[in-house]
Amino acid sequence: MAPGAAPRLNLNAQYQAELSRRGLSFNIMLVGEAGLGKSTAIRALFRPFSPGPSAAWLTPITDPIRERTVGIVEHKLTLDSDGLAVDFTLIDCPGYGDSLDARESIQPILDFVEAKFARHFDAHVRGEVDHGHDNRVHCCLYFIGAHRLKGIDVQFMKELQKHVPIIPVIAKADTMTIAERDAFRRHIVSELEAAKVDCLQFSALNQPQPSTGPPEPKRRPTDLPLPPPPLVSWRALGAPFAICASETGTREYPWGTCDVEDPFHSDLPKLREVLLSSNIVRARERTHELYENSYASVRRRHEAAEASALAWRLRHQELALRAALLLAAAGALVY
Repeated sequence: MAPGAAPRLNLNAQYQAELSRRGLSFNIMLVGEAGLGKSTAIRALFRPFSPGPSAAWLTPITDPIRERTVGIVEHKLTLDSDGLAVDFTLIDCPGYGDSLDARESIQPILDFVEAKFARHFDAHVRGEVDHGHDNRVHCCLYFIGAHRLKGIDVQFMKELQKHVPIIPVIAKADTMTIAERDAFRRHIVSELEAAKVDCLQFSALNQPQPSTGPPEPKRRPTDLPLPPPPLVSWRALGAPFAICASETGTREYPWGTCDVEDPFHSDLPKLREVLLSSNIVRARERTHELYENSYASVRRRHEAAEASALAWRLRHQELALRAALLLAAAGALVY
């Protein structure tokens, strides 16, 4: 450092070094009705990153007859971000059918998410938590069929919102006209707000802010730090995102071609930008808040109550034993 120069904290370099040392994980769950193309959509979402041969499951599937996901399947993927390895886990859940009992479809997925919470909690108790590689579910992409928001969809999201941040997605949006898409999007927003379904609030990190005055002067090192970027509601960014996906990148129709990467045809590029380029850290933070509120704090209170009850029982047994010993000693003195 030059003589007289003000020292610097170099926090960006510190964070980068710590992330490089620990690594980073991000886990995405896919949920929704059967037959909406959830597996195809997640392959399309990640395919532009070109992760290499380690992610063979991203290879386009050309067979028109596909096997349906019948159990919860985890796919692994590692991407490089400026020298930092980011480990993704894509959790593909079986689509729900037409069962009259929604719990048959909801409960296995809730059990899966809570099992991840339990494993994280137990690791924390043992002092084995790796804050970079976190096995909790950080985001749920909930797929809604075009033209049809079902009661089970709303019920499913109400249950999931207690455990994992939700981003609603309209699947196969190319089967709707623009007017139908916009009207259906408003319908979904209205229904979710009425049901008090809380979706992920996004960071405005990469969102352009409109200019309302003269340009700001250049900041000096002595200026106070800028406030953190505000959180933006999912509605403000156009969610639910209306996407279409394809194994080849296009969908052919008699009246034209739908390009899944064209923002005029599909919100897939916007979803990729909002989720992966701007909100990985935000979604991880929100997951930890939900974990603390819905699982960790409840379990701590439960275990504290159990420990208190056990301590009371042991104390009661100790007092009873002492009383018995005193009675025995008194009897021996009499005789």
